[in-house]
Amino acid sequence: MIAKTENINSNPICTTSFLKITLLFLIILLSGCSCSKEKEEKQEDWAIIARLFVEADTLLRLNADKPSSLEYLQARNDIEKKLRNSKAPSIREIEALLLSETIEDQNIGCVAVYVNGHYSDIILKQLVGILQENKPFELKRFSLLALRKVPLEDLAPFEKTIFLAIEREDDKFVLSEEILFLIKFQPEKSSRIAGNVLFHKEDAGVKRLAYGLLHKLGPEYTKPVLEELEKIGDRRTLNIIKEMEKP
Repeated sequence: MIAKTENINSNPICTTSFLKITLLFLIILLSGCSCSKEKEEKQEDWAIIARLFVEADTLLRLNADKPSSLEYLQARNDIEKKLRNSKAPSIREIEALLLSETIEDQNIGCVAVYVNGHYSDIILKQLVGILQENKPFELKRFSLLALRKVPLEDLAPFEKTIFLAIEREDDKFVLSEEILFLIKFQPEKSSRIAGNVLFHKEDAGVKRLAYGLLHKLGPEYTKPVLEELEKIGDRRTLNIIKEMEKP
């Protein structure tokens, strides 16, 4: 069996304590809304709740290996439910958010697609463009979350660009998210990209995730890779895989 791979999704961009304070403040702010429907609609600002979702998702990721992770997951799920019950931005508004020069606006635009599944060609182009550019980890993560909601047939025109962006990515934390995203694609395509990552990326955690994807796809995808690793004499990668396969 494949041993459980280590979590490499821990690239804190701000302290946990600061995020906790921010999360608590926003929860208090949201809970103070009036029961009056008119006042509630006025105060339940979708963008404010989306910011809260971003903070809650970051807290969940930073605490994924802790016993309290379920509490963070529940908090994020509760906020996501609130988002789904709130009036979402229109397609044009999402386009404007993603075209903004402000990272916070772009995050909110990604969250809008992730939560509601609404998109256009312009939105898809911007989401894919984020993966190609030197953008912060969190923004690339939310872009990937949004793209997971898009059917494969609509992603087809962007497949080559997405795969190239993954192969060129050097940030191991982004790569870990992108490898998980590859599961969405047809095995013949995802296995090729996972194999390239396994061969050419140096980080051990990234290699484990790439091989884990190949193993999930089946022996017809792992066997050629193992044979090629033996052929080129890549003992380091083979040893990493050997450790994974220990019971």
